[in-house]
Amino acid sequence: MTDRSVKTMCPRKKIDNDLIKEQRRKDILSVSLRLFANRGYESTSISQIAKEAGISKGLIYTYFESKETLLKSLVFDLNSMEDGFLEAIQDVDPYKMMFNIFQFYFDMLIENKDKLRLITALTFQIEKFEFIQDFASQKMEAYLTLFESILTKMGYEKPKEEAMILGVLFDGIAMQFLVIHNDYPIKEIKAFLINKYCNKKAE
Repeated sequence: MTDRSVKTMCPRKKIDNDLIKEQRRKDILSVSLRLFANRGYESTSISQIAKEAGISKGLIYTYFESKETLLKSLVFDLNSMEDGFLEAIQDVDPYKMMFNIFQFYFDMLIENKDKLRLITALTFQIEKFEFIQDFASQKMEAYLTLFESILTKMGYEKPKEEAMILGVLFDGIAMQFLVIHNDYPIKEIKAFLINKYCNKKAE
């Protein structure tokens, strides 16, 4: 084998190894998400995650130094649910923008049940993990600011208060949907909210 052959093969091998490592990390996070969401964080061990992922316990520690580090990575990876969110909802018409938010939100509910289960479970343990509290606070502030801006353009007299009501509604809908699931009237609630906020002027 010539030196040239070695040089052309080595970069490809490194790329392949990097892809394998990234896929393994994703697999660990995916299994952890499912177990944390369905069994609970405290009831799930690294050994269980390793077994479900089909790898050794020691290998997990090459990616994550502790179970809490794994949880932290998972929480921040939950941002993937919002990839393209701001781009997807943008519109010059605030009513259309609010409509886009409802569309995105209800699609997210249906497609990300495990992620939502984990988020919901963590809200009841928020005092145990400071980073989760900070993360949740930042998210809530960002959403309330967005809602308030849109509602102001719609002409609501108290857009800040109305934004807070929307935030509470979104949290409540998500929690009830996870509990009741197939019996939850999600289509009817979506239609009601769209009619309330998107099809008429604020009174």
